[in-house]
Parts: sequence; structure tokens; C-alpha cells
Amino acid sequence: MRVERNPSLRRLFGEALVIVAAAAVLGLGFNLFNPRGYEPVPRRSLSYRAIVPLSAEAAKLKYDAGIARFIDAREEEEYGDARVAGAISVPALGNDLPPSAIAGREPVVYCGAAECGVSEILARRMIDAGHRGIVYVLDGGLSEWDRRGYPMERGK
Repeated sequence: MRVERNPSLRRLFGEALVIVAAAAVLGLGFNLFNPRGYEPVPRRSLSYRAIVPLSAEAAKLKYDAGIARFIDAREEEEYGDARVAGAISVPALGNDLPPSAIAGREPVVYCGAAECGVSEILARRMIDAGHRGIVYVLDGGLSEWDRRGYPMERGK
């Protein structure tokens, strides 16, 4: 038994293939000449891959070597109560992002505890402001740093 080929079906598939190819060429051409183009993965999402969690032990090694700048992402009042020794205060929800936060040594951003989230917000703001390179976020926040007995400053 032999199945005969249907010429109209063959023509239909041929026309569909031409339409798909033309759409692909037009789409690629549009993206090639449009400065904004289509981004399969937004560039900003890729830049946030530079935010890296850092254990308290690894942060302490950077602290001891003097290669890290510790940045407290909490509010000024909380910073005044207790902070990593030598840390600077840059509230994550504040308006200003001082140049010292995105320049110099490797930034290690922290907040009060593991689940507070403002350290991640500040790390994203730093990248959006032009920081190039890795922004470390301290795992466990200040509470983990303090629990391990690492250097702290207390009071204003």
C-alpha cells in the first residue's frame, strides 16, 4: 500500500516555512538596528549576579586583611547602637549614596540579621550607581558577626 503525497499540503508547509523564516529575519533585523532591541535576559538582571553572599568567617578574613569596606545598610539609629568596627553607614532606604560606598576596597554590606533584606537592596543600589565588581552581602548580618565575637563598636 502506497501513500500518495498531497501537493496542496506540501505547498502549505512550504508557505508556512517561508512565513516563519521571513518573521525571523525581520525580528533579527529589528533588534540589530534598534538600540533598545529585545533582551532575552535584562542586562540589569545579569549585573545583579555580582551580588555574592559571604560567610561571617570569610568576611572576617577580609576584615583582618584590610581589603574590605564594611557598609551598614540599616538606619542611622541602629548604626549608632552597634556596628562592625570601622563600618560606614549608608542606609539602604536613604536618598544619598556616597561615593565612598562604591569606591575603594571590596564592599561587604550587612544589615541586622539574615532575613532583614536591606543589605540586598543597598547592594542593588550600588550596582545601579555604577559599582563595578562584586558586592558582598554578609550572611547572617550583624547578629552573626556579633555572635562570633568579631570586632564591634557600640554607642555613638
